Amino acid sequence: MLHLTHSSLAQERICNAMPKDKTAAEILKEARLKSGLTQVEVAKKAGLYPNTYAKIERGVSKPSPESIKKLVKALNVDPSKILYLLG
Repeated sequence: MLHLTHSSLAQERICNAMPKDKTAAEILKEARLKSGLTQVEVAKKAGLYPNTYAKIERGVSKPSPESIKKLVKALNVDPSKILYLLG
């Protein structure tokens, strides 16, 4: 089960280990392209509307915690990367 809460110590380790040189949207787009999926396919796998996912990927909209859980599962992305960048 994916937990979206971290202790302050765990967050500090994540912050120190990952440079903030990419946005969450860029990580999602990169993962989608690597998987060979379209935005519509990712949206479908994650149970999101295609226009909602497109806005998230463009950085126009910030995903909810529930959407993050669905997207990291659909794209096989490390959730700590997304949570750190959105935090």
